[in-house]
Amino acid sequence: MIKKFRLIFILIFFSSLFLTPYVNASLDGRTTRVLTISKDTEVKKDFYIGSGEEVEISGKVIGDVLVFGGQVLIDGVVDGDLLAFGGKVNVAGEVTQDIRVFGGEIRISGLTGKNITAVGGNIELSKLAQVGGGILALGGDVNISSFIPGDITVYSGNLTINSEIGGISEIYTGQLYLTDNAKIGRDFTYTSEEEVQISQNASISGRIVRKIPPLAIETGQKEIAEKISQFRNVFKIIHVISILILGILFLRLFPNYTSKVSELIDKKTFISIGMGFLTILVFPIVSLLLILTIVGIPFVLYILIVLVLLSYLSKIIISFWLGEKLLRGFFNRNKYASLFVGLLLLFLVGFVKILGPLTQLFVLTSGLGAQLIYLKELYNRGRRTSTV
Repeated sequence: MIKKFRLIFILIFFSSLFLTPYVNASLDGRTTRVLTISKDTEVKKDFYIGSGEEVEISGKVIGDVLVFGGQVLIDGVVDGDLLAFGGKVNVAGEVTQDIRVFGGEIRISGLTGKNITAVGGNIELSKLAQVGGGILALGGDVNISSFIPGDITVYSGNLTINSEIGGISEIYTGQLYLTDNAKIGRDFTYTSEEEVQISQNASISGRIVRKIPPLAIETGQKEIAEKISQFRNVFKIIHVISILILGILFLRLFPNYTSKVSELIDKKTFISIGMGFLTILVFPIVSLLLILTIVGIPFVLYILIVLVLLSYLSKIIISFWLGEKLLRGFFNRNKYASLFVGLLLLFLVGFVKILGPLTQLFVLTSGLGAQLIYLKELYNRGRRTSTV
C-alpha cells in the first residue's frame, strides 16, 4: 500500500515538472516562467495558473485558486479553496476553505479554515499551522505538529505526531511515533506491522489499539493483491495508450469537430455539463418507454450505440481541451501535444481517491453534453440551408 502511494506521488511530481511553463492568470493573463502576486494586489475572482517554475501568491484572492508549479509559495490570503500541484509547496498564508495539495515536499504553516488533503513525499504541518477541520494525508514521511480538531486519516511510510489530536484517527503506516508533545484525547487505532513508539511524556487518555495489516497475515493474500494491482495498472496504461492512438487518428480525420466541441466546452461549460447530466438521467426513462412499444426497440439500440460512441470520444475531446489550455502559446499550439498532455493529466488525477471519480464524471458529462449541443447546431444549420 505504501509503495502504491509513493508511486502516485512520483507520477504527480514529474507531471508538474514536465507540464509546459504556461501561466494563464486571471490577474493580467501573463505567460511567464515566474509569477509573483504582490502583497498589495487583490484578485476578485477564481485564480488559475497553468504552470510556472516559481509561483508566489502574497496578495489576496477572493475565490478559489488552482496552481501548477515547480515551487509554489502561498503566503497571502486565499478566500476560497486552494488546489496546488508542485515539486515543493509551502502554504504559509491563510486559506479560508479547504486545502488540497500534491507535491514532492509539502509544508503547511498557515491558517486553514476547513480540511486539508495532502499527497506527497514529505508532508509537514508545523507548530504554526492552524487547522479548522481534519486532515487526509498520503505520503512517505508525515509529520503533524499542529493541533487537529477534526479527524485524521493518514497512509504513510512513517508518521510522527507531535501535537494534540481531537478527532477520530484512522492510520495506516509503516512506523508510528508519538513524541513528548503528543496528546491523544480518545481511543487511538492504527494499522501497522510495527508497534508504536511512544515518548515518556506523551499524553494518552484513551486506549491505543494496534491492528495488523491483513496482507501481513496472509502471504498468499498479499501476492494475490499485488498481482491484481499490477494487472489493473497494466490495464490502465494500455487503455490510455489506446485512447492516445485513437485520439491522434480522430484529430487527423476530424480536426474541425474536435476544435469546435472544445470551443463549446470553453464557452458553455456549465450548459455542457447540464446537458450531459440530463441525457444520462433521461435516456433510461425514454428507453423503457420505447421498449414497451416493442417497435421502439431498434431506436433504443441505435441511440445507445450513439451515446456509447460519444461517451468514448468525450475523453479524447476533454484531453485535447485540457491540453490546449495548458499548452496555450507553447509548441505552436501543437494539437497532438495538447492531446498527450491532457490525457496524461487525466490519467494521473485518476489515482486520487476522491478527485479521480469526480474528474471522470466531469469528462463524461461535459464531453457528452458539448458534443450533443454541437450536433444539434449542425442539424439546425443544415435545416436552414435546405429551407433556403
